[in-house]
Amino acid sequence: MKKDLIIALDGPAGAGKSSASRLLAERLGYRYVDTGALYRAVGLLVWEQGLDPEDATALGPVCEALDVRFEPGSGGQRLFVGQRDVTERIRRPEVSQMASRVSAQPLVRARLLTVQRELGCGGGVVVEGRDIGTVVFSRGRSQGLPGCLGRRTQPAAPSRIPPHGPPDFSGADAPRYAGTGRAGHGAQPCAAAPGRRCRHS
Repeated sequence: MKKDLIIALDGPAGAGKSSASRLLAERLGYRYVDTGALYRAVGLLVWEQGLDPEDATALGPVCEALDVRFEPGSGGQRLFVGQRDVTERIRRPEVSQMASRVSAQPLVRARLLTVQRELGCGGGVVVEGRDIGTVVFSRGRSQGLPGCLGRRTQPAAPSRIPPHGPPDFSGADAPRYAGTGRAGHGAQPCAAAPGRRCRHS
């Protein structure tokens, strides 16, 4: 299998996306990106700072300064916000509730749309979450994604909130990660590169 594929696993909550994605990434030697963990990271920051998750003015600086990355660790992949390992903290019930609330905010969804596309640049990645195949890496958007980090100068269009609502964070399944990825503050979203096309499931 080509190493530059972006494999998107989409579907509703409780469909087994995380388990299937982890196993697939491990078997293929691909990186694994849990997009729900990214929303949880934002929820954690908002909760720690005592911010109103529905206040766009308050959310703006959080989104602007967001620096998240996945790194390998004992027992699986770890999620870092800046220099902090927040892998366990993002699974706390209060953080899950906050993540659900911030995920409905267009500002947060637009920022994480960019982050998710950055993590997919270069391919060799399994990305799971709701709307991954229909919004984040839709066929129209995925043209030329491999190796395209930083090529686009136009800001990404805000992501839509899907008909079935924002991501569900009520599940008890805490994913164990199978790869690495990074998306940092200030990076630009991906753009089409002539003659390149991402394939995804």
